[in-house]
Amino acid sequence: MVKISGISSEQAHEHYKSPEFIFIDLRSSKEYEKDHIYAAFNIPMTEMKGRVTELKNERNVVFYAGALPDPSLEKITSDLVAKLYYLKGGFEEWKSKSFPSEDKKRKVEVGVFVIEPELEFLALHTTVDRGSFWQDVFGKVETGESLLEGAKRELLEETNIGEENTKALFEIPKKYLKGQDERKIKERIFYHCDGVFCCSVKNMGGVDISNNLDKEHDDFKWLRPNEALSTFGWQTPKDIVNALLLMRLENKL
Repeated sequence: MVKISGISSEQAHEHYKSPEFIFIDLRSSKEYEKDHIYAAFNIPMTEMKGRVTELKNERNVVFYAGALPDPSLEKITSDLVAKLYYLKGGFEEWKSKSFPSEDKKRKVEVGVFVIEPELEFLALHTTVDRGSFWQDVFGKVETGESLLEGAKRELLEETNIGEENTKALFEIPKKYLKGQDERKIKERIFYHCDGVFCCSVKNMGGVDISNNLDKEHDDFKWLRPNEALSTFGWQTPKDIVNALLLMRLENKL
């Protein structure tokens, strides 16, 4: 039987951005929708026995709910090959450290790029309190907004890119996001983001996030594809890069 080890909030925080780790919220869907660890997935403890095979290909799984794990969790997960952890103190301990969490509002992600003189991608660096990593434009859709409207607003708020400097803003066809089909649990990583968009800008000089440097981001830079793939901290921005490379090969850009 695989033993589930305890892991502190501080230790877990070091890994929560890593593609080698996945966080599973064992609380009810109602509790999860209200608030949960950023990018965690919800498999309620009452459903774990029937859904445990969704984790069969994972390498490291961090479970969390209350202060202590359900006594049946070790038995239910005994056939998994992953290293298993339980968050000491549960979600409330994570929250007490002010580590990233989120509600269940719809979310959009926008990859910003230029084609000329060569293909480059915009990377935004989040402030320390937001995790201190590189990402693309990401945010929540407000009540009453469509996904496209939410993407346009987030783009303007985070980069000051408006229609005057936009060549095209479009949703990436899911067929180009091939990495999302590899594993069932990883498919939910994609659908964790409800809309994945791309924005082609006319020139780099039209991008200025200086007004946001004291809010969500403290730096930005333009990256060539290989640099972007090694720099972005989350998988979806990397999927966007690969999707655009494939679309360019097919003359779809």
